[in-house]
Amino acid sequence: MIKRVPNLLSLLRILLSLLLLVFAIPKEKNITAFIIVFLLCGISDMLDGYIARRFNVCSPFGAKLDAYADAQYIIISFICFFFTVKEIPITWYMVVYLVAGILLKLANYVITWVRFKVFNGVHTYLNKSVGSLLGGVLLLSIALGEVPIWLQFIAITGWYIAAIDEMIVLLKASEFDTEAPGILGRVIKVWPGH
Repeated sequence: MIKRVPNLLSLLRILLSLLLLVFAIPKEKNITAFIIVFLLCGISDMLDGYIARRFNVCSPFGAKLDAYADAQYIIISFICFFFTVKEIPITWYMVVYLVAGILLKLANYVITWVRFKVFNGVHTYLNKSVGSLLGGVLLLSIALGEVPIWLQFIAITGWYIAAIDEMIVLLKASEFDTEAPGILGRVIKVWPGH
């Protein structure tokens, strides 16, 4: 039974992320319901991988399902963000900064495909941490109805650092490991008490 739980959580995230659109896009938005479902998606994202690793029930299908669920959750979250946030001070340098970040992330997928013939991301500690940061920024922005420039800068900078960390992992690896710890993971392992 436990073998199916991680995949069921990924499937739940796929369905719940679609539900986000229902709460964010209509004229009469339900921000409270959106936040609850958004948090449930985030919790399912943390739990599926943890349970799969903890009970040694990882599978290639589960890894692909998780990657798809993550991608859908992220894309839908950003679509909802643009439908719910009233004030987004977009400057030309923020657009350039954001586009460069997207290209950096896409470069990681290209590297993964060229080197390992898989289309997947690496769940480094920094990627996981920045994912939580971006989720927090998204929720705060939706709750406030605006996104301060300094918050955009912090979120995108964190994303850059995580993408560069992932790129280093991909370029140094001899085989693809979706759970490679990256720089932060290595720092935590050498930290006293760990």
